[in-house]
Amino acid sequence: TGADSNGDPCVAPTGAEAVVVSSLTTTPVRVQLTCAVPTDAAVDCPSITSIAVGPVALEPGQTADLISLSTSVSAGTETYLWTASCAGATITNATSANATFACGSATGACRITLTVNLDGVAVNGQDAGSVCPGTAASGEQLSDDVFCPVPVISCSSPTPKACVAADGGPFCTTLQLDANNCGSCGTVCPAATPACIAGTCVPPPPPPCTTGPCAPNTVQCQGNTSPAGVCTATEAAFVQQDITAGVATTGGPDPAAGCYSCLLASGCLDDETFGDTGHECGIDPATGTSDLAASFTNGSGTLVDATSTCLATLECLLTTGCANAESGGLTNCFCGSEGSTPSACAAASAVNGPCDAQEAAGFSHPITDPSDILSDDFTNTLEPSGMANQILECGKFVCPQCL
Repeated sequence: TGADSNGDPCVAPTGAEAVVVSSLTTTPVRVQLTCAVPTDAAVDCPSITSIAVGPVALEPGQTADLISLSTSVSAGTETYLWTASCAGATITNATSANATFACGSATGACRITLTVNLDGVAVNGQDAGSVCPGTAASGEQLSDDVFCPVPVISCSSPTPKACVAADGGPFCTTLQLDANNCGSCGTVCPAATPACIAGTCVPPPPPPCTTGPCAPNTVQCQGNTSPAGVCTATEAAFVQQDITAGVATTGGPDPAAGCYSCLLASGCLDDETFGDTGHECGIDPATGTSDLAASFTNGSGTLVDATSTCLATLECLLTTGCANAESGGLTNCFCGSEGSTPSACAAASAVNGPCDAQEAAGFSHPITDPSDILSDDFTNTLEPSGMANQILECGKFVCPQCL
């Protein structure tokens, strides 16, 4: 066996005469080898005349036709291979002269490349495999671009910024708080400064103080004295709001500009300093009893834990930012897009708020009866979700930092 100067294989024909040699002797032998291609110069490789991709700019769900024109005069079979540079795209009939491209999950510009080659035929009639370079320099490769649609999304508070993920999909976030997009899309906070506060990567913030005695590096609820500074579960949710917003950055009492401090001063929370009671999801620190009954039967007939249901609604209200004026106010959390006009939420089909499930779990009327929910349950402090809503309702005019 052997190879010619172009690397084409050469073999002896089947049934070639056997050669007998003796030990320690040299015997000249002439062996006729048949190469895949008679001579390198005899190969006329295919040449791509043109490719056409259309349409070039695709709409969602649309496909592009890939059409080629090439020439080849050497004996053999011309081969085709269409490829795409973008992950997530697909090409149907990729080994044919003409194919179909689909974006799939790909977005943005995508380079389409056609490579042609020649499966040669040896002088003995056998398949010689690919016998051409198959490169752009040799005229056997040509590329063009197609543009896949980038989904457009509308972002609003509390995630007003649209970024694009690694797979090309857009998503909404807030550059002020997102540790994976801190200050700008794609900026990931390192391990040494893992928290994103006000768009800057900083060391881990202090947690709320929830057990006494309070550690120096915790944010404390100054309205409570027994034990001093310890936050109830309801208060801890608002202190965490201050920590996340970058208002409370060091251990000690919640800052005066904080949400918790504002609600405390406005009489919207239980406390021992001013003697306010009946305003929280759980145990009142002044009385040692719960502001809600232990259990609650909601509108769907399910018996739920009142405190945890109230806290779940409160967490949703705070983390989604659905209660702020820009989003449509507090009723937006339950009603959704019609939140600014509660009467438009009277039909069950209109309920689509970001917290509708959490809210409904703590109301005495079912979600299919939004009219009675809005009139009887929404800020009723005897109901878990009513209690959560009433806390924010109490502070919505004087404590906008809570929304």
